[in-house]
Amino acid sequence: PVIISEITDEEQYNKLTENAPAVAIFTLAANETGTQIVLGFDSNGIIGTGIGDVLEKLDGKIIPAFRVASEAAADALAAYAKENDLRDMYVVSDDAALVARAWRAWNYLRGVVDFSSYSGSDFENIRSSAMSSGARVVILPTYSMNKENVAYLQDRYIVAWANVGSTAADNVKAINCGVLGVITEDRAVTEECFTKYYVKNTLT
Repeated sequence: PVIISEITDEEQYNKLTENAPAVAIFTLAANETGTQIVLGFDSNGIIGTGIGDVLEKLDGKIIPAFRVASEAAADALAAYAKENDLRDMYVVSDDAALVARAWRAWNYLRGVVDFSSYSGSDFENIRSSAMSSGARVVILPTYSMNKENVAYLQDRYIVAWANVGSTAADNVKAINCGVLGVITEDRAVTEECFTKYYVKNTLT
């Protein structure tokens, strides 16, 4: 599985290039004029002036993902990606309609529907919600992370990501379930698990 980080503070942002993740998730909002603002970095919740600042920081070495919670933010992301012909970027939301909105405006965006807060047991609902939004990736609710559920989704062309804590046990559980993305609190711990607990060429 690829290593993914959700960036929520300035320290994480500054250390992005240390044990760099494959994907970094940022929260995106839009003001009343539609200007994109990346949130979560200082006492005012704002850093930089928009998506371009983040992309400059990543320098093409980490795939950017932007979490949106409003139509304005989804529109701002799609507009920026389209204007700059960006084709390697994720849009993330717990609202499948917002993922669909951004994806329809610029269908090179990769959709991720976040089901972390989902309390149901109907994985067909997860699959159909993702497919209808144009997404091919879902973030699983922690309670549902097992081999059967992951296999159900991935057999139906939906990639499963999972949130993990900072312990080796959390990481190994996710890896053993077969998820293809691990959203980790500690990249160094996750990376160590790949070599410490699995012999070379292990299939998970």
